Amino acid sequence: MDSYSEYVNERKMPPIFPKALEPYDMKPVENELGLTITERRSLQNGWSIIKQKQRRAALTIYVNLFTEHENLYEVFRSDGVLNIEFASQHQKEVLTVFQMIIEQVDNARFVKTMLKELALRHEAASVTNTQWQLYTNEVRKYFLETLADAISPTFVHALDKLMNFVCNFNDLTESKEELHRVTRIK
Repeated sequence: MDSYSEYVNERKMPPIFPKALEPYDMKPVENELGLTITERRSLQNGWSIIKQKQRRAALTIYVNLFTEHENLYEVFRSDGVLNIEFASQHQKEVLTVFQMIIEQVDNARFVKTMLKELALRHEAASVTNTQWQLYTNEVRKYFLETLADAISPTFVHALDKLMNFVCNFNDLTESKEELHRVTRIK
C-alpha cells in the first residue's frame, strides 16, 4: 500500500473527496478601473520616477501641447484676454490630479468621484472630450519618453488603460449630461 488511493480501493472505502473539485480559472482580477494589481503597482512605480520631475514635467507637457495645438490657448481666454496666471496654475494642478489618480488607483470610488468633479468643472468651462484626449495623449507621451529606459510592457498597457478610462469617463459623463439636458427640455 503505497498510496492513499490504493488503500481506498483495497478496503472498498469511499474516498475523502467523493466528487472532483471544480476547475479554477486563474486569471488576474481587475478593479473597477480595469487594472490588475500588477498594473496598478507598475503605474505607481513609474509615477515615483516622474514625481521627482513633476514641476518640469508639467511645463514640458504644456509646451508640447500648445506648440502642436495653439488653438487650445482659447480655453484660457476670458473676455478676449489670455489668463496666463490661470494657465500656469493649471499646468501644475493637472499633474497633481494625475498624481492623486495614480497614488489612489486602488480606490476606484475616489478616482471616479474625482473624475466626475473634474468633468463637471471642465464642462462648465466648455472643455470638450477631444481636448481631454489631446491632453491625456500628451501626458502619456511624456510618461513614456521619461521612462524610456525603465519601461515595461505592463506599465505601457496600464497607462493606456488608465488614459482610456479617463477619456471614456469624461465622454460618458458628457453623454449622460447631454441626455439629461435633452430629457429635461422635453
